[in-house]
Amino acid sequence: MLNYSEIKEKIIGKSLEEAQQIAKEEKMDLRIRAKDGVSYLGTSDFHIYRINIRIKDNKVTDVGIG
Repeated sequence: MLNYSEIKEKIIGKSLEEAQQIAKEEKMDLRIRAKDGVSYLGTSDFHIYRINIRIKDNKVTDVGIG
């Protein structure tokens, strides 16, 4: 499993489809937290195998874990 810095480096700037493929390869879940300025609800549980992303113009602009 990649650490946070490696995940961020690998996913920032990628398309949603590319980010989904990376998450799948790393055996992690992917959750969109915002897309083109619209925020989506999340849950309050913390999950170390979940990548949270923000997307603008089909490119990942921010990455978090949990």
